[in-house]
Amino acid sequence: MRKLTAILLLAVALLLLLGTVTLFSTTTYQPRLDRLWLHLCWSAIGGICCAFACLADYAWLRKFHLSKCLLGLAGILLVAVLVPGIGVARNGAVRWLFFGQPSEFAKLALIIFLADYGATRQSRMQERNAGFIYPGVMAGMIVVLVFREPDWGTAALIATVSLAMLAVAGTHWGYLLSASIAGAELFALLLLKNPLRMERFLAFRDPEQYKDGVGWQGWHSLLSLGSGGWFGAFFGEGSHKNGFVPEQQTDFVLSLLGEEAGFLGVVLVLSLFVLILLCGTRIAWRVSDPFGQLLASGITVLIGLQAFINIGVVTSTLPNKGIALPFVSYGGSNLVCMFTCLGLLISVARHGRVIDNERHESQFSPYARPKVSGPVGSLMDISTQPAPRGLWRNLIRWVRARRNSRFPSVPVHAYQRPPRRLTAA
Repeated sequence: MRKLTAILLLAVALLLLLGTVTLFSTTTYQPRLDRLWLHLCWSAIGGICCAFACLADYAWLRKFHLSKCLLGLAGILLVAVLVPGIGVARNGAVRWLFFGQPSEFAKLALIIFLADYGATRQSRMQERNAGFIYPGVMAGMIVVLVFREPDWGTAALIATVSLAMLAVAGTHWGYLLSASIAGAELFALLLLKNPLRMERFLAFRDPEQYKDGVGWQGWHSLLSLGSGGWFGAFFGEGSHKNGFVPEQQTDFVLSLLGEEAGFLGVVLVLSLFVLILLCGTRIAWRVSDPFGQLLASGITVLIGLQAFINIGVVTSTLPNKGIALPFVSYGGSNLVCMFTCLGLLISVARHGRVIDNERHESQFSPYARPKVSGPVGSLMDISTQPAPRGLWRNLIRWVRARRNSRFPSVPVHAYQRPPRRLTAA
């Protein structure tokens, strides 16, 4: 796990460096060094939170009902945002308090709660009430409060992460599929009744037609991203930051980075995020603690999905959502939240008990390699045949589990499966 931790820290450090240099580049047009200093201060606070979460054992999050307390506090802060006089309104939305954006804290609090809930009720996650309705209601309340701000993009992000965590925890796929279809239909109905967001959706489908109106930001983002060429115009030499792309330091920071660092700079950013996803997935796969496994899975999905949405918005692959690029965009609340998530992910890697693959497979796995009697070296001598490795081995495991399992869904590890009944001969 030490190698995974080192790779994670290196990837995040490079992303933070690229974000800081790009933010400094925006000050050449708007001489606002206070924004750069605030970014550095928030990065330092996030680094302290990351170090604290990294050094502490993640298991303490399950003590004293802390996960429920964090979720309750997140709900209170989200309600406070909607109270007149307490919430801060910016650009037609009320999403902030005096210290930051509570929806960022709500993401992490919900991930911790669902990880604790799924680890505590492993044997009941196939049930409708305990495995789907109760955690779905808790996640739904957070989604509704964020949606009411209004922040449709973050609400969709939280809902998707929650469904992914429930799927890893073992919730029946039929319940998750039904909830996804119902949520998509409700979202489409609300979209049709909201003229502003419907116009944004139409602008996403045809940016050139709406380039002088609601699609101004997306269209000039594409121009900025495409004008960089292979190597870019070098840092500080971009032209679209001169008022053509509003809020380019936050949601559209990748367009400025693409203009000044070129195609190779964008590929570097994408590669770093892929590296973070692979490390997070590897940590979640190898840890044997169910709580650590679910926590690492939720954090990895959150970082990866948030980066995917932001990159999709900048490239006009997705409608404009207003979601920051992790570790790169300017924003105090998002930086602190992402650094805390990184610290918890490293804590799982450092303090989690690692599975010994061979020993675990031989003792607990119901689809370990069978020993069939037959001549040595023949096709029936399965025990002497080499076991498949890497991705192919995992694919064979999954196929065997789906073929032999009596249960509708297959958990990630074999110890999560309820014991089978043995009938007397």
